[in-house]
Amino acid sequence: MREDAAGKKSLNGEGRYDKITLHALRRKREEQERSRMKKKGRAAAAAVVLLLCAGYLFYTRPVALGQIYPMLEAGECVGISGFFSVGSQEERSEFAPPQGSEAFEEVLGLLYDCRYRRTLRDLLVHGTRTHAVQPGDFQWELWLAFEGVELPDGGVGSGPMLHVQYWYGELDFHFNGQTRSYRAKDEATWAADLLEAFG
Repeated sequence: MREDAAGKKSLNGEGRYDKITLHALRRKREEQERSRMKKKGRAAAAAVVLLLCAGYLFYTRPVALGQIYPMLEAGECVGISGFFSVGSQEERSEFAPPQGSEAFEEVLGLLYDCRYRRTLRDLLVHGTRTHAVQPGDFQWELWLAFEGVELPDGGVGSGPMLHVQYWYGELDFHFNGQTRSYRAKDEATWAADLLEAFG
């Protein structure tokens, strides 16, 4: 009886040991699986961040006006017109330099030689803007005219095709019903140089 009791006790002890071992192995596998999932999650998050950074760098890469609108070549521009206002000036000043004049070529050079970076404002809805005008603030708008421009939809357009708007530090290009927001390189100086060219 003692041997039988001892044997049963030994067997019961081994059974408990086996259950503990299996439980420990199961927990270890579960921990390993959670660790793998965490690593996968971190890797996926890092990939998303890298993708977003790459997309942002590509989206905001510096480009020339001729790259933005390859169908609008500087040499094909047949007219420039526009207006500007400085400070609290009530009446806007208009300008329209004759084609081929020094002012005409200077304006074209400033527009086409500059490099522009796309801004994230394009991801927002373009609505009404307000600005508290301070002394020295200025805005200007100009239209570049072309003839026989091949449009993306296959049509052909002529007349004032490109509308460039500098509104107190915000630069927008309007073409074929679309608006794109950019920042020019050394924008404050560039915008002031264009304002001077208008005069």
